[in-house]
Amino acid sequence: MTAAILVAGLLTACSSVGDFATQQASDTACAAITPVVDQVTADVQAAVAQISVDPAAAIDTLQTANVLLATLPGQSEAVDSASTTIEALISQAQSVQRGQRLDQRQVDELSAQLAQALADAAGVC
Repeated sequence: MTAAILVAGLLTACSSVGDFATQQASDTACAAITPVVDQVTADVQAAVAQISVDPAAAIDTLQTANVLLATLPGQSEAVDSASTTIEALISQAQSVQRGQRLDQRQVDELSAQLAQALADAAGVC
C-alpha cells in the first residue's frame, strides 16, 4: 500500500515536471514567434499602403518581411501560407511597377489571407 502511494506520488511529480517542461518550451517558442509575427504584420501593412505609390519600396519591404518570416522556429503550414501570400503581394507590386493598374480587391484578399496565416502561426501563443 505504501509502495502504491509512493509510485502514485512519483508519477504525479513526473507529470508535473513534464507539464512544466512543455510549458517552458511553449513560452520559449512564443517569445521567438510573437515579435516576428508582429514585425511582419507591421511591415506588410506598410508595404500594402505603399504599393500604388512606391511599388519598389513595397517590394523591398515585402521581401524583408518574407526573410524575417523564414526565421521563425519550427516552420509550419501557416508560415508557408504566409510566405506564399507575401510572394503574391510582391507579384502585385511588381505588376504596378510595370505600369499595370493595382488590383485592390486582390490585394485586400491577400491581406486578409495573410492576417489569417499569421494569426495561425502565432496561434501556439
